[in-house]
Amino acid sequence: MRHRMVRAVSARVGLLLLTALVGAAGCGGESDKPAAHVTTPHGPPEVWIVSFPPDRKILAVKVVREVTGLGLKASKDLVEAAPRLVKVAADLTEAEALAKKLREVGVTTEVRVGGQPTPQPRPPAERALTEVDVEHYVAIVAESKKGASHDTLHAFILARGLTVAEWYLVQARIASALLAMRVGGEAVTAQRNQADIDFVTLHRARLEPTLDVEAR
Repeated sequence: MRHRMVRAVSARVGLLLLTALVGAAGCGGESDKPAAHVTTPHGPPEVWIVSFPPDRKILAVKVVREVTGLGLKASKDLVEAAPRLVKVAADLTEAEALAKKLREVGVTTEVRVGGQPTPQPRPPAERALTEVDVEHYVAIVAESKKGASHDTLHAFILARGLTVAEWYLVQARIASALLAMRVGGEAVTAQRNQADIDFVTLHRARLEPTLDVEAR
């Protein structure tokens, strides 16, 4: 009787061990399967114009003419048809350099490989305005008062060590703060960056005369 119980228990334990081993093998088999293949887009990189502010069109056309060799009308038509392919680059480095040129004049771009947009770098955190920004702002607005052409003003901005995109950002922030101060009211102020308003207040005497130009 005792031997029968031992054999029964042994058989039961053996069955449990076998079941556990089979289950483990099944799980191991699943984990040993190769991971699903993720396809990477292939093909030459393409630079696309996605959009642009209306007042940046002339600069966008100028850059497109420069990098494509197209005539004025063809470049203008290409820009106005955005989103539109601008150029197929030889490699990703060339594509990123071209996209950067367009971004510097305020154009939104995409670099696509195999029809898929490549990841875009995150923009840096917005820095605080400085007295150097005031110097740039006053000088560039004064230059624009002289009736400078887009090309002349563009060259003047670059000569001051700014990219056109950096200038537009500083211009927008200072002009917005000036307008908020002039219009006043809590609703307007609440929509602005209070730090910008506080900074512009400190330099109001120098910046206030430029508001009439910016408001036109």
